[in-house]
Amino acid sequence: MEDKEWTYPFDKPYSWDWRDEHWYMRYLELKAYKKIHGDCRVPYNWSSNKSLGIWVSEQRVKREKMVSWRRELLDWLGFTWRIFKMPKRLSWQEMYNNLCDFKEKQGHCNVPAKDQLKYLGSWVSAQRGKYKKGLLSQRQINLLEQVGFEWSRANTNPLQERYINLWERRFNELKTFKSLYGHCHVGRSYENKQLAGWVASQRRGFKEKTLLPERREKLDALGFHWDGSKSREYAMKQRYDKQWLKNFALLQRFQQKNGHCVIPFNQKGLEALSWWVSSQRGAFRKNKLSSDQVKLLNSIGFDWDRRHKPGNRQAFIKKRWMMRYQHLVDFKNTYGNFRVPDNKEFAALRSWLFTQRLRFRRGQLAQHFIDLLEELDPAWKVPSTLSSK
Repeated sequence: MEDKEWTYPFDKPYSWDWRDEHWYMRYLELKAYKKIHGDCRVPYNWSSNKSLGIWVSEQRVKREKMVSWRRELLDWLGFTWRIFKMPKRLSWQEMYNNLCDFKEKQGHCNVPAKDQLKYLGSWVSAQRGKYKKGLLSQRQINLLEQVGFEWSRANTNPLQERYINLWERRFNELKTFKSLYGHCHVGRSYENKQLAGWVASQRRGFKEKTLLPERREKLDALGFHWDGSKSREYAMKQRYDKQWLKNFALLQRFQQKNGHCVIPFNQKGLEALSWWVSSQRGAFRKNKLSSDQVKLLNSIGFDWDRRHKPGNRQAFIKKRWMMRYQHLVDFKNTYGNFRVPDNKEFAALRSWLFTQRLRFRRGQLAQHFIDLLEELDPAWKVPSTLSSK
């Protein structure tokens, strides 16, 4: 190729390898292109030599990191580092005058964003954004309103129209969601992913102050929570209240059938309801029940302190103790002694006797219980008399 040898007024780099050779061959192709076309603006997709077009584009990107001798060669060739000239930045008044010219020709100020006047269209859109954020002076507002400037582009183009219709459709979906669940918190796991994303975008728009005031008013009227964390708390409370009412309805039916609200823990089919009843007593002691919930439970005669009233608890303990004591009496009447064998059949009785001895030694056994045991056998406190040899 012509000029393949180094013929420039500065020295060839000392460290020269195959990468430099490859770069220099492209450079010579560019040099030949300029000789024919008079410039170095090789189109990116130039059909005659696509590789050269891509290479030229890469040189512009790599200018800052390029080694000095390559940049010197390109400068010596008159390389065009920037192929686009930045448009002249006009003042606000000059852009306003352009808008007035547009109004005089078209009869309105709704300049399309993408046409031969795209800079004016961008400027018009920017004025609407600045107006919402309060960044326009009163003089600028007055001048724009004098030419019939519309601050909202409700019906200016089909794309905007579709966006507005989409917003209304999502808003109606949110109304339906609230009618079903009682709140507006659409979580990420909800099946309608589009609605969940739309709800998040409304909160983001509110935070960034880009949400239209009329839309904010509609969401406020629906009971929309702008803070996502508070919205989740509210949704959880709504679900808790709904489940609470379901459990209360079950307890109410139980009370109507049995005449009381005392549900044994071991009653088959009512284990969950029994646990819920117990949890209500704990919640009441910690002031975690609302006044309405307390009123509802009181209306069916709910016993708040059943397991903690002294009379009830003492009666329960005495009844249980006497049941075990009767087992001991039956054992003595059958076998004639207190030597309870160490086997599975009498394991509960042996454990109970061991507990009575332990409580006696600690001074925790009531006197009337001690008297009953001593009536059966004065030596009941001695373990050897209670076990088989």
